[in-house]
Amino acid sequence: MYNIFMSNFCNQCGLCCKLIPAYNGNIIRDGIQPVEDFYLPLDIYKALSINEVYVKKVQNLIPDVEFYTCKYLNTDNQCLHPNMPESCRNFPNSAISLINDDCGYFGKIFLKHEALKQKIRKLKEEVIYYEAQIASSPKEKNNYQKIISSHQNYIKKYKDFGSLDW
Repeated sequence: MYNIFMSNFCNQCGLCCKLIPAYNGNIIRDGIQPVEDFYLPLDIYKALSINEVYVKKVQNLIPDVEFYTCKYLNTDNQCLHPNMPESCRNFPNSAISLINDDCGYFGKIFLKHEALKQKIRKLKEEVIYYEAQIASSPKEKNNYQKIISSHQNYIKKYKDFGSLDW
């Protein structure tokens, strides 16, 4: 049963299993995983009837989002599948987890998200620093450019979640 994997943060509302966002055939949870046979597609009207506020919040981030639901969720919001995907068992666990504002994990995920934003801001500061170093010391350009490229790739990884504006 799902509840053996839950921490004390979960209020067992089941929303994370009833409304699972996806984009281009990938489930968006603590990252991106392919849609598996655990999930059934929902039409947008059914998704809105489950929780309109959450659906609109996700649509603001990902305009072409689709929603799925877990086909193993029972009426007590417990997963009946003995081998649920790890993405479900550990959800939510990252700074980019898409959760409802009423979720028991909201505070924890908010803090992780703020820490990620701080890390990305620090990387942006370092990019500016290394760009200035290239201007003043061109002989180190290749070394600095590698660092800049690495930082920019990390920042771009979160662009769909707003990192370019942080």
